[in-house]
Amino acid sequence: MSNRSKKQLIARQQFRERRAPGSWAELSVWASRRTGGLLIGFFLIFLSACGSIGGPTPTPTFPVPPTPDIPTPTAVPTRDPSDPPGIAYMSNRDGPFDVFIMDNIGNNVINLTENTATDGVPTNAGTGISFLTDRDQGVLAFYLIDYSGGNLIKLISDPTPGVGELHWSPDRSQAAYVSGPEDTQDIYLFDRATGEITNLTESTGKDEFGDWAPDGSQLLFSSNRDGRRSIYKLELNSGSLVRLTEPDVNSTYPAWSPDGQQIAFASDRDQDVEIYVMAADGSSVLRMTNAPEFDGYPKWSPDGQKIAFLSYRAANADIFSMNADGSEQVNLTRTVAEESPNGEFSWSPDGSQILFFSRRDGNPDIYTMNADGSDPLNLTFFPADDISPVWVY
Repeated sequence: MSNRSKKQLIARQQFRERRAPGSWAELSVWASRRTGGLLIGFFLIFLSACGSIGGPTPTPTFPVPPTPDIPTPTAVPTRDPSDPPGIAYMSNRDGPFDVFIMDNIGNNVINLTENTATDGVPTNAGTGISFLTDRDQGVLAFYLIDYSGGNLIKLISDPTPGVGELHWSPDRSQAAYVSGPEDTQDIYLFDRATGEITNLTESTGKDEFGDWAPDGSQLLFSSNRDGRRSIYKLELNSGSLVRLTEPDVNSTYPAWSPDGQQIAFASDRDQDVEIYVMAADGSSVLRMTNAPEFDGYPKWSPDGQKIAFLSYRAANADIFSMNADGSEQVNLTRTVAEESPNGEFSWSPDGSQILFFSRRDGNPDIYTMNADGSDPLNLTFFPADDISPVWVY
């Protein structure tokens, strides 16, 4: 089997099994070794956690994550809305993985979490950076730290190795995350004001977070509870749950358009994995891509005019963009390296740039490029592993 065919097979298998990027299993790969094959390394760790493709491995029962006591921070610095966006990421340049922050051109680098534990999977919490760590005697926990590295607060303690990143609501008042045994993961909701944790999707299937509605009232997730992976919409206040796609095909990676009217997603309903767009109620499904290679991880631009996505049509993982109607599909990265192979790329708040990581200069580094793919800039250029970048604004 050719190298290209192997990468296609892995991408399709990951799609069908649907492991959330940013999980602790992924972070453990990077912490344990500097891998030469990013996607293959992540995939092998995933298989070891889930068991063989033919059937699940018995998994011990884990307790529901406890609700922590939330101390009140003092003098929490906030970002001025007029400040240019910054970038948080994880790196092992100082030893174990830590969470770093820098400005949007790679200057003013600060190690926020410098310690002997493994810290990573950063997310923007509005008043600081939330991250996942094993600093509590190996028990996984989410912490919050401010933009200067002070006011460290534990948010959630969770003993399950399958726990994934925090996904903050648009107003940053709540965060959703995945936790539980690999084959029966549920989505939990963390209330920032009270510290209360609620299991939103308790089922015998494996649930994976998708996206928040722009107004924060609903969220999308994918699950195999009814067969293959389908996309569901959950209304938080009422608890109303609607399945948007049919369970006889795999559909996942849902992303809400900025106006809340449409949902982009990936599906193998036409045999290969392609990107589709449907109305927010699941109707009017339109196919956006048509290539024999894997297309996935759709990301809407802030103005809703473009969709960026990951594709293997050029042999390696590249970042493409297209108009919201599927026209003008363009390869933005055009290198022989793997570009954010698990979908770790994002639009800047103003839609002018795309943030991603790549091995094009040897080891993994953080890059930005203009929305049309021009002027790619290596922001870290350091002989270490710099990954999982997120905008801070």
